[in-house]
Amino acid sequence: MKIWQMIRSHLLWLLSAGFLGVLFFASSTDLLITEQSSEVSRISVILDDVSDVNYENFRKGAEQAALELRADVRFITLYEAGSEEGQRELVLREQEDGAEALIISAMREREASEMIASQQVHIPVIFLRGDVVIQNNYSAANLNSDYYVMGRKLAETVTEHFPETVPVYYISTGRLYGASRRYLDGAESILENTGYRRERSVRAVNETEMTKIRRLEEEEEEAVLIALDRTSLLHAMRYREAKGEDGKILGLYGPGTGIEVLSGLERGLVDGLCITDDYAEGYLAVSMAAARIGHHNTPMQSRTLEGHYIEKEDLEKGTYERILYPME
Repeated sequence: MKIWQMIRSHLLWLLSAGFLGVLFFASSTDLLITEQSSEVSRISVILDDVSDVNYENFRKGAEQAALELRADVRFITLYEAGSEEGQRELVLREQEDGAEALIISAMREREASEMIASQQVHIPVIFLRGDVVIQNNYSAANLNSDYYVMGRKLAETVTEHFPETVPVYYISTGRLYGASRRYLDGAESILENTGYRRERSVRAVNETEMTKIRRLEEEEEEAVLIALDRTSLLHAMRYREAKGEDGKILGLYGPGTGIEVLSGLERGLVDGLCITDDYAEGYLAVSMAAARIGHHNTPMQSRTLEGHYIEKEDLEKGTYERILYPME
């Protein structure tokens, strides 16, 4: 009788121990699953400027996507304005420091293609604002707005408001590739077969004024200016404001968003703007990068977003308020 009691007590102990073991295993498995599902993706955004002031709405969209997708997004700016070598060094540094994906803005297309082809960069890359030739779409993708179409719209507007006797000056910050090049190509596709005299001015990054604008004063020539980037547009806008009615700028057009640019449009310092949905661009860039992490056997799809042309009346109507003033 005692033997059976001993056997039964041992069986009960073994069953209890087994039950506790199952509970522990279940809780440990759940803990592992929870830990895996709460992993944070590391994504680095490498910009093409010493400041992120031109990426205000882009950053808002990127941060919203990071919040939803549990991603740690770092924004890195250049040490020196216009330094292409500096941008390349940052790309390699961020990869070495453990970034799982990169978002790179306005890198020169040829160099970007070579970095991917030579496998110097071996983590997923989203290229912004440039048409990088990608031979292997398992490693990289482009995310752009339709700058060519917007460039055409800027030129079409010039032809509608000014006679061919008025010269057209293109102004840029000296980095004529990516979005700037596409704006120029689009505008030239309209103006090259007309009688407009066109000139292109490249402003060195460390110059305080643009050569062509100074020449307007020296030669007392009136002209229409088409800016190919936001920085050039801001310089021309400030110059136009300083000169007042004595200035020689008959019209000023270009790309850009942000409080200062929109204020210039509202006050008549800028006549027409091409705008992009930077918030959507930032959100989509982080989403594309996060989706690629850990899924290297899935091809990446390049995307092109729609752009818009606006004038002062569009601000008053609030037609593009969601794009221009995205919610926090």
